Amino acid sequence: MQLQQRSGVRRSGQALALVSIAALGVLGLMSSAAEASVLHFKGSASADAQTQISFDVSGHFGNVKQGKKTKRIFLASKVSNVSVENQLFTCYDATGSAVQEGRSTIPYDFNSIKPMTVAKSGKFSGVYEFLTSGHVVTRETFTGKITGRQAKGTFQAQYDPGGIEYGYCGNMTGEPYSAKG
Repeated sequence: MQLQQRSGVRRSGQALALVSIAALGVLGLMSSAAEASVLHFKGSASADAQTQISFDVSGHFGNVKQGKKTKRIFLASKVSNVSVENQLFTCYDATGSAVQEGRSTIPYDFNSIKPMTVAKSGKFSGVYEFLTSGHVVTRETFTGKITGRQAKGTFQAQYDPGGIEYGYCGNMTGEPYSAKG
């Protein structure tokens, strides 16, 4: 009788151990599926490979059904820490005529753009403006769309210490870029 009782305890102990291991495995899978991540995206301007773009994208990895298959993809939620370096620029007068061109070795203030929320469609946008005496002296715009680990969009910088409405150096329109994370 004692042997049977011991083996019963052993069997129920083994069953309990197996159930515990299975539960831990399921919890581990669930926690890794919802684990937050930050990917660092790097790329360049489409028309100028010397202009370097980088930014951080926070989000998580999730499973998405595609037909009969399930694919694990990165789901972006925020874009931050934007940097655009070695950028080509043109200076314009108040009428919009180009007066000078060059390459900026000093990064514009794209990193001053507040973290941008990524929509379910993958689109995001942000603007930073610095005003002095009621005049916008700096404006940086950064937009894009993230699909998995790839991003495409535009950036635009405008700067003039007297106010950009009187002419500025930077880009007249958004410059296309692409980046990978």
